[in-house]
Amino acid sequence: MNMASRKDFMASSERMAALEAAYHSNVLSKGSPDFADLDEKFGFWVAPREGQDVKDNKGWHSFTILKEKGVHVVGRPYQKASPAPVPEPAKDKMTTREHPKFRRMLYWVETSTPVMLIGPAGSGKTTAAQLLAKELGISFLPQSFCNQTPESRFAGFVAAGGNYVPSGFYDVFKNGGVYLLDEMDAANPNVLVAFNAAVANGYWTFPNGETVKAHESFRAVAAANTWGKGADRDYQGRNALDAATLDRFARLAWDYDEAHELRISPRADWTKHVQKVRRACQTLSIQTVISPRASINGGKALNAGKLTWAEVEEDTIFSGMDCETLQKVKAAIR
Repeated sequence: MNMASRKDFMASSERMAALEAAYHSNVLSKGSPDFADLDEKFGFWVAPREGQDVKDNKGWHSFTILKEKGVHVVGRPYQKASPAPVPEPAKDKMTTREHPKFRRMLYWVETSTPVMLIGPAGSGKTTAAQLLAKELGISFLPQSFCNQTPESRFAGFVAAGGNYVPSGFYDVFKNGGVYLLDEMDAANPNVLVAFNAAVANGYWTFPNGETVKAHESFRAVAAANTWGKGADRDYQGRNALDAATLDRFARLAWDYDEAHELRISPRADWTKHVQKVRRACQTLSIQTVISPRASINGGKALNAGKLTWAEVEEDTIFSGMDCETLQKVKAAIR
């Protein structure tokens, strides 16, 4: 492709989107755009000079295009999480939904090690546990907990007539499957002692007197918003967990996967804006939660055409902010 054909390439929105996606993919995987690689992928070759046997490919074409479009900013520091990538065509169903740490989680559970996923609301912890069960070909049981959840949620109970009413945990522990203890850091720490004993020992005696050995395909996963040290400024209804309980788990930081957020987004421009506001709030230490739900719900609302951009902002990402805070955020994203 010669220099004159670059204009034709830039006139194609489809080819430009593919080039931008490849650019961001290189940044995520390599830590740099690797323009020479982009030139090769998109056929930006300069004819061999006299006496040369190979085509000249130095990345100049893709660099010039992306710089002109404002995608590449000279001198920008590159990190694997920034900038967020645009949607890319998926090669298969699993990779489009897979969190960057999904395979690490899979490794731990395959060694029968309980895993605790720690991350903000809407970061895909429950979805990851569900996909884990699908990957392993076993059943999936999620159960949410709070301070008032009784031990019977784990153990089951003996009814007034003397009959044992088993719990979902009893069934998964005995017959196999992925058990998700959701909102673990909101549970009563004393209730977690039962769960801790069962997981640690590999067997447990239920209220009907039956001592059950954990099935060989039983896998334990917990999800939490904090690291088990108690409430923080964003998640105030959280408990400090016993060190013995925490010690049973491999604990994985499970942050937002912005690449996947863009893939499932109904509107990419809105999602990029949400991610920019989220990063600004993190930088400014503003107490707020801006999850991918804001991307999805806001994108749907904008596509429906009933609300303006400003109205969607007010109802999703800016809700609850006072005027001073709002001005700080807007100044930061500008």
